[in-house]
Amino acid sequence: MAGALVLIDMYILPWPRLSSRSLRHHTAQLACHRKVIRLVAVTAAVAAYAQLRSWLAGDHLVRIYRKVENPIPFADPLTARLTTGFLHAKYFHFLLFPLHLSADWSFACVPYVQSVMDPRNAATAAVYAAVLWVLVSCKPWQVVAHILPGSDQTSRSRCNTEKPGSEHTTSRQQQQQQQQPTTTSHESVLQPETEASRVEDNSAARYQASVWQMVVVVGLVIAPFSPAANVLFYVGTFIAERLLYLPSFGYCLLLAHYLMQLIGPHGMHTLSSALSCGGLSSEVQPNHRTSSRSSPGPHAASAGAATADWTAQHDQQQALPVRTCVRSWLGLMLLSVLLMGYSWRTVTRNLDWEDEETLFVAAQKVCMNSGKVRLNSGILERRHSNWDQALHHFRRAREIDDTYCEPDYWIGASLLQQGKHVQLGLMELEKALRCKYVAANALNALQQVYQLMGSEAKEKAASHQAWARILLKPELGRVVEACQLLEQVALEKVQLGGSYASAQDVMKPCLVHLKQAQNASQQAAAAPAPADAAFPRSDKPLLVTYTNSTLAQLVVCTKARGRVCRALSQHRPDSEALQDVVYKYLQRHMPSCRLLQAKDGVGEERQVATVHLHLIHLVQSADSEDPWFQLEWAEIMALENRVTEASLHLQVAAALFTTHLHQVPSVRKRGIANPKDAAQLAVMCLRRVHQVQPSDICQVVKQECDVYDKLQSLQPSVSASQDLKNCQTMLHKMCM
Repeated sequence: MAGALVLIDMYILPWPRLSSRSLRHHTAQLACHRKVIRLVAVTAAVAAYAQLRSWLAGDHLVRIYRKVENPIPFADPLTARLTTGFLHAKYFHFLLFPLHLSADWSFACVPYVQSVMDPRNAATAAVYAAVLWVLVSCKPWQVVAHILPGSDQTSRSRCNTEKPGSEHTTSRQQQQQQQQPTTTSHESVLQPETEASRVEDNSAARYQASVWQMVVVVGLVIAPFSPAANVLFYVGTFIAERLLYLPSFGYCLLLAHYLMQLIGPHGMHTLSSALSCGGLSSEVQPNHRTSSRSSPGPHAASAGAATADWTAQHDQQQALPVRTCVRSWLGLMLLSVLLMGYSWRTVTRNLDWEDEETLFVAAQKVCMNSGKVRLNSGILERRHSNWDQALHHFRRAREIDDTYCEPDYWIGASLLQQGKHVQLGLMELEKALRCKYVAANALNALQQVYQLMGSEAKEKAASHQAWARILLKPELGRVVEACQLLEQVALEKVQLGGSYASAQDVMKPCLVHLKQAQNASQQAAAAPAPADAAFPRSDKPLLVTYTNSTLAQLVVCTKARGRVCRALSQHRPDSEALQDVVYKYLQRHMPSCRLLQAKDGVGEERQVATVHLHLIHLVQSADSEDPWFQLEWAEIMALENRVTEASLHLQVAAALFTTHLHQVPSVRKRGIANPKDAAQLAVMCLRRVHQVQPSDICQVVKQECDVYDKLQSLQPSVSASQDLKNCQTMLHKMCM
């Protein structure tokens, strides 16, 4: 658009008339004119945009491109230049002869041009020569000559702008009348235009034609195509037919211009051209016989000379329509062929776009060596359950470009659905996790497979370990989820009678990756921010990064639960030895080990630790009358938004703490030193019931007063009496 505006401003709009003959004053007047300022401003803006886009594409945007989409940035300089030239020839071929079209021209539909001796360079040279010939035929230097002072074009334009009747016009007409020879009336009828006026008119017409042709060629063909030409900067596609929408408009205008030159001004009237072909001229012939008879003596010689001159002129005029007729017929025939050919190709191409399947079937006929065409062909074969043909297309797509990673996912998914090579399919899906374009699909497919495998009791432990191994891959880095799975497998092994050593073997990958993740987090925190931080890489879109504090907390909780797991391997779940270890774990690491606060790039995720839930459920089921286990289980239910269950277990815990008012010596080791501690714990559970599930506050306060009343009856004291009095006062104010 900017190029077209520049050309219109330069060629179509009139230039200023400069009066000064001095080069210095001429340059100053030209530089200060508004038209020149506009041209300089638009040209500078276009140049700045091209430079900025080139800088972006040369460093940052190339990371987004792939060889399969645009192979030019990945080639050596010579190959890149030769291939770019052939790309331009290919585009010209699309305009001139759009027979072989494809929905995708990705690598390697058009192979690299790697040698100067490649015969395809001849097409490149021919296209560049044609464009150069068209540009030279426009004579762009006439614009410069047109604005220079003293030039013929400038003086002619000034004369054309003079008003009739002015002094200069009158004097010029008088000079022309004096210079014209006297002729008879008969000679004035046949007198053609003077040679000077004819040359002047032809020159003006040629100049206007050159101006129009230059605007079309540069403004409507070259300028719209230049952003996609891979010359100023790289683009995200090698060849795309859609990039010729605007250039094809200029091409059609230019083609019509040359066809009209070939046909001529009267060529469109086919019938009249055919009738006039070879016929006599419509001009009236002079009656030279009558003139010769009526002009005796000396006049006979002049009449004979006039007759000879007319005969020569008539022969020349009679020969000219014959050549024009033949040229017109050739032009009309060419126009008819082009219209029929382009119309036929338009209809057949529209049939290719009927649906996705017909589109890529048509693309296979043109670009069977294209990686993307092969991939889409395999996807179409999958829809018809043609697994062997689909796998053939996918493997061929990977062979064409070893950096093209999407086929890995499709090969793995096809092998799984085929059901013949499940392990090979899983390996291909794991390989596809490194491809950012299909990593999410590959992860979902793997998760579904391992969930299905884990639904069987015999395969549960193995599937969990395999899934944890996948989560620990560098492409995912989901250490928290993987460690939860491995801890669960280790706990189940010990619970089923396995040794603690086997549990340690299960947990070993988790501890190793936790250490590596901590080191990486520390190095990332200490390293300065990269210079291209504004352009983040997305090579691993599924990668989860954790803060160093989150990883440190996970290490502490994993080791603490490891001690519980060791005690579980040595003692029964209802033994006091195991309960003592669990009490220490709860007192030292709650509530930090109850939750997983994983902070990644998306945000903060809070969820209950799965292993902690299973561990508390194990000991709480073994000793349901332990108030501490009931309290912890209630907190877990509250975090899971199971408020009804949480309220019920809190009430049970409060009742158990109230019961332990009479058993303080026997429960001293459980953190209750005296009846007052038991009463405070019971009151705490009752107040927590109201926080978790707001209910009748009067009922809660009444239960608190009952606890203090029992404490006062068991261990009378001033503090117990004061607590009971305060509780009764609150109950009276709120509920009476």
